[in-house]
Amino acid sequence: MPKKAPGGSETVELLEYLFGPGERDEHTDPHLIVAWDPDLPCPARDPDRMTLTGLALLLDAPVEALRGPRPAEHVWHVSVRNHGDRTLSDAEWSEVAAAMVHAAATSRRPSPARTAATPASAGASPPCTPPPASSVI
Repeated sequence: MPKKAPGGSETVELLEYLFGPGERDEHTDPHLIVAWDPDLPCPARDPDRMTLTGLALLLDAPVEALRGPRPAEHVWHVSVRNHGDRTLSDAEWSEVAAAMVHAAATSRRPSPARTAATPASAGASPPCTPPPASSVI
């Protein structure tokens, strides 16, 4: 059963958890593997170009641009675990993230405007996020 990330009311709080050490130091190499923009800098690998706050602002932008009521919870986070006998490459995790976003979008969820995914270290759950409204982390 996937574990739910600690609660938080802000996208940046979720990113701080995902890019931090985790609850038991299970997040050993957090970094972006795929996003809506292939040139999006990774806060973990290039913090001078992109901060977690900056990434959160980009992920939240479609919701902030809404003219009507905004959803209270606009980011959906899901953990996926590789139970195989090897560590997946970033390209393989990218395919997993794309499949998760597609599955979320085809199960009566709106198509995500912004998506980003990070891999997990061996044995840890990689975070993905397809949204019930606009952002996927």
